Amino acid sequence: MTAGAAEHLKGEPIPLVGSLVGRTFREGIPLAFTNVEAEPDVYRPFWEAHRLCAALFQPLHHRGSVIGVLSVARRLPTPFDDDDRMIVHRFAELATAAVANAQLHQALAHSEQHYRLLFEQADELVLSLAPDGCAFCAVIVLPTPFSAQPPECRCST
Repeated sequence: MTAGAAEHLKGEPIPLVGSLVGRTFREGIPLAFTNVEAEPDVYRPFWEAHRLCAALFQPLHHRGSVIGVLSVARRLPTPFDDDDRMIVHRFAELATAAVANAQLHQALAHSEQHYRLLFEQADELVLSLAPDGCAFCAVIVLPTPFSAQPPECRCST
């Protein structure tokens, strides 16, 4: 998600090598700068478009891995004080929870789609159980050469 000056970068890859965001991602530690232009890892296309001076990069940690980077920048070369760092760190914690939650929802949707396909194409008895242990959907597929009617699927959701 982007806002403000970085809106045009939405959906664009930022290099892991050759950018301060990538360096933060690789090192997994917060980085702060008051003269971004002087940094060898500055991502030139972004810097040239916006000429931001000070920047703070906070990695988003989840289960021992970095899953993203929160970056905050300003046009003035003023350093980020402890309060600034603490606010960005706290916001990064919230952003981490939101990103991890979105990833879980995406994985769940993919898993549900995958298993629903397996369930629907099963060639034997398959039961879906509710958390209370009751069957809420059953598919019975029995090849019967004597029957012209396909087997029934009874589901209640």
